[in-house]
Amino acid sequence: FVHGGEALVAGITDKWVTDDHYVEYREIHPTALPASAQEPIMCLTRTVVAGLGLDSCAFHLECRRLEDGAVKLLEIAARPGAGFITSHLIPMSTGIPFCADFIRVATGEAPDMRRTRSLYAGRHSILAGTDGRFDGIDGVEEILRLWEVEHFFWELAAGAEVVLPPDAAWKVNLASVIASAAAYEDVEAVLDHSQRLARPRIARVDPPG
Repeated sequence: FVHGGEALVAGITDKWVTDDHYVEYREIHPTALPASAQEPIMCLTRTVVAGLGLDSCAFHLECRRLEDGAVKLLEIAARPGAGFITSHLIPMSTGIPFCADFIRVATGEAPDMRRTRSLYAGRHSILAGTDGRFDGIDGVEEILRLWEVEHFFWELAAGAEVVLPPDAAWKVNLASVIASAAAYEDVEAVLDHSQRLARPRIARVDPPG
């Protein structure tokens, strides 16, 4: 958030993208980076927010941390982050009421940044491996029986067209699994397990004629 010209950071989220077309498929909050690696990200954030003159709004900033520790800006927008980060991951892991705070800063009030939880929360996208017609996912019941899983969201409706990148970037994500745990590694493990359990059903669709 930005309130009174000051950038107030709810946290840094680690993000994974595919190697080929950079499709975002996993986020975990808060980051596993040590404090020394987080400081350049915070510095970049404060510099960019001040340079753009953002105020009285929520914002999200995306950056890439290079192997030498340098941080490069990818995106900034005066809106909350997507991917269930602000709606689910931050409140689940920290207790910060992000959606309520979004309204507070928009109406001139200071956000409530008190952390009442100390957990880790993550989301994993079940991605399609082929084009076709989405007929559902087998293994959802097994995923929901995993103790750490909190939510399962359908991203595509049954019968929807599945299109892989680069032809489309939004028709490859079939569903999202959200989990929380006391340890970062446990969140990673349950998201990996969910991916193994998920068995998408995608029917081949022959072109007309």
